[in-house]
Amino acid sequence: MGYVFIANAGGGKRDSRPLLLAEDNTLRNEFFEAVINPTTGTLAAMHEYKARGNRMSQQLAMRMPGPKQKPGDTYRDPDETARYSVMAADSVEVTIATTALGEITTRGRLLSLEGEKLAGFVQKYRVWRGSRVLTVDIELDPVEETKADPWNSYYCCRFAWGDETSDLFRTANETRQPASGQRFEAPHYIEMLNPKNSTTILTGCLPYQRGHEHRMLDSLLVTRGERQREFRVGIGLDLTHPMLDAIGLLTPLV
Repeated sequence: MGYVFIANAGGGKRDSRPLLLAEDNTLRNEFFEAVINPTTGTLAAMHEYKARGNRMSQQLAMRMPGPKQKPGDTYRDPDETARYSVMAADSVEVTIATTALGEITTRGRLLSLEGEKLAGFVQKYRVWRGSRVLTVDIELDPVEETKADPWNSYYCCRFAWGDETSDLFRTANETRQPASGQRFEAPHYIEMLNPKNSTTILTGCLPYQRGHEHRMLDSLLVTRGERQREFRVGIGLDLTHPMLDAIGLLTPLV
């Protein structure tokens, strides 16, 4: 027969001013708060109420390889010479603000360090009441074509977390495995685990990941030949069963 759940049905005194889940450049529910940078349109910080410190930041970027090394030059790591674009927001606005759902939409451009437009973007950050996951819907409109090497020239979703001592885990064949190496595959989620908490990136079937400096990660979106332009990822805090949330992110609503 189904069921009905009525929140706050105890008959107590109700707050005359209900809490909206989106205000200005901030999304919040009962578990966490996410702050959107009004200048760049990036996820500047995501944190719990009972703990200090940023759990996760996120931005879009295009990675381009640095200049080729000449014969006889001292070897340099490609990560040291690689160049990343910067984000510039044209608009950051609250598009949904209710007591059940909050959404902030950012629109802007990816720019090279010289100020040249490389791509346009739209990002929608969304949080539901009762959920520990912040979802991010991404639309990319590339202008600059990537180079042939897919591991050194790509559009990506960049993540950064504060604790570089966290243990990294990934999914392989729907099982949780330690993540090792700079390049790896994780089609469902990547979990950063320490003794105090866990932070999970729900990759939304974006399999190819590239780690950087122990606390940053590039999730590859577009390489040469890729035609997909719309993506969805999620960021979860202290998820009990990350695989269920990862599958839920991929499953359309009935």
